[in-house]
Amino acid sequence: RGLLHNKLQDTDWRVQESAVLAMGALAEGCKEGLSQRGYLPDFIAFLINQLLNAEKPLVRSITCWTLSRYSEWVCEQQPAAMLEPLVMGILKCCVDGNKKVQEAACSAIATIEEAGQRLMAPFIPAVLQCFAQALQTYQQRNLIIMYDACGTLADVVGSELNRPEYLAVLMPPLIGKWESIADDDRSLSPLLECLSSVVIALGQGFAQYAPPVFARCTRLIDMALNKQRAGLEEGTENDLIVCSLDLISGMAEGLGSSIESLVAQTSSLPLFLDCCQHWAPDVRQSAFALMGDLCKSAGPHLQPYLPTIMSLLQQNIDPDYVSVCNNATWAMGLLAMRFGPEIESAVPELITALINLMGRPKLNPALLQNTAITIGRFGLMCPDTVAAALPQFVAPWCTVLAKMKDDTEKEHAFRGMAKMALVNPQGCLDAFEYLCEALASWDMAKMPQDLRDQLGQMLAWFKQNLQQAGAWETIYGRVPQPLQEALMNKYSLSPV
Repeated sequence: RGLLHNKLQDTDWRVQESAVLAMGALAEGCKEGLSQRGYLPDFIAFLINQLLNAEKPLVRSITCWTLSRYSEWVCEQQPAAMLEPLVMGILKCCVDGNKKVQEAACSAIATIEEAGQRLMAPFIPAVLQCFAQALQTYQQRNLIIMYDACGTLADVVGSELNRPEYLAVLMPPLIGKWESIADDDRSLSPLLECLSSVVIALGQGFAQYAPPVFARCTRLIDMALNKQRAGLEEGTENDLIVCSLDLISGMAEGLGSSIESLVAQTSSLPLFLDCCQHWAPDVRQSAFALMGDLCKSAGPHLQPYLPTIMSLLQQNIDPDYVSVCNNATWAMGLLAMRFGPEIESAVPELITALINLMGRPKLNPALLQNTAITIGRFGLMCPDTVAAALPQFVAPWCTVLAKMKDDTEKEHAFRGMAKMALVNPQGCLDAFEYLCEALASWDMAKMPQDLRDQLGQMLAWFKQNLQQAGAWETIYGRVPQPLQEALMNKYSLSPV
C-alpha cells in the first residue's frame, strides 16, 4: 500500500499511470482488504479530485478505468456519498477533447450504471445532458460505446426515464442518429440494441417514434434475408436480423397492445415466421422471443398462422440449442394461455416433447423452469388432454416447481396442477410426496387467495377419498414430517 501510495503522488506522469493501473488490477481480488484497512475512501477521492483532471490524457483515461473497477464498492456504502462526485467526474471525461479519454470514460459510466442500478436515478438529468452532447460529437468507434451506455442507463432506471423533460434531451440526438445512419453501417446493430432497451424503459413514451422504427426494422430483416437467399451474404447479416427482431420485441413489450396497429399495417408476420425457420440458432432464438411478445400484445394477428407457428415451435424443442429451445418453450406456453382450445389438437405431440425435457434433470435450470411453466399452462387451458400424461412427468415437474420463485408464471402452473389433479387424481398418487413438496414451497403471502382455497380443497379431496380407500396413511406417510407441518400451517391439512 505504502509503495503504491507514493507512486500515485509521483511527479512523473508515467509512474502515476502505472500505479493507477496497478490499483485497478488489484480491485478484482484485493478490494475487500483495501476497504477493511480504510484505504479506499481517500484513494478514490484522490483519483476523482486529482487524477481525473491530470494534464496527460493517458492518466485521465486509466483513472476512468480504475474508478469503474471500484464503482461497486462505492455503491455499496451507506450512504453512497462518493457516487455523485464519481458520476460527475466521469461524465466530465465523457466529453473530454481526447478520444481515448472519451472511450475510457464512456465504458466507465456504463459500468457505474450497472453497479448503481436505481441509485442512478438522481443523476439522470446530468447523464442525459452528457450523452446528448456525446451523441452529436463522437466518432463511430466511441459512438458504439455510447450506445451501450445509453442502453444500460435505460435498463437500470427503467420507467424513471419516461418523463417529457428527459425525452426532450435524449430522443432527438438518438433518433437523429437512427435517421442518418446507413443500412450497411456497422454501428447500426449497436444502435438497435440501445433502442431495444430505451423502448422498454419508455413504454408509451416511445409511441411517437414507433411507426418509422418498426417499418425500418422489418425492412432491414427483409433486406438481409433476401441477400442471404441470393447467396450474397452467408451469415454476416445475422447480427442485423437479430438486433432488428429484438428491437421489435422491445416495442411489443414497451408499447403493449399499441403495437397491434403496426403489425396490422405491414405484412411482417410471414417475415417473422421466415426467421423462425432460419438456419442460424441466434436468429431463431430472437424470432421465438418475438412470437411470445407478440402473443401478449398482438395475438389476433397470430391466429391465422397458428398451425405453422405450433409446428415450428415443436421442431425447435431441442435442448442441444438451449436458448432457442428455451424461447420456443416459453412462447408455446403464452400461446396456450392466449388461444387455449384453438391449439388443443397440437398439444399431445407438444406435451410429449416437453415431458422428454422434464425427464432430464441436468438440463439448463432456466429451460427446465420454462418447461415446467409451459406444462402447467397447457394443463390449465387443456386439462383433459394433458392430465392423462400426469404419471409420466408429475415427479420431476413438481421438483422444478418447488424451486421456482413465487410469481405469476408459477401461479399459472399451479392453477394447471389443480385442474389436472381434478381430471386425473390417480396420476398424482405415485408422486404424492413431490406434489406436497411443491405445494409447501409457496410463501402464502404471495399466493392469490382463490388459488390457496383451490389447492387446499384439492388436498382435502385427496385426504377424504384416500381415507375412504384406506390408503391415506400409507401415501401421506411418505411425506416427511416437516412438509406435513408446512401443509398444516399453509393449507390446514391435518395428517389424520
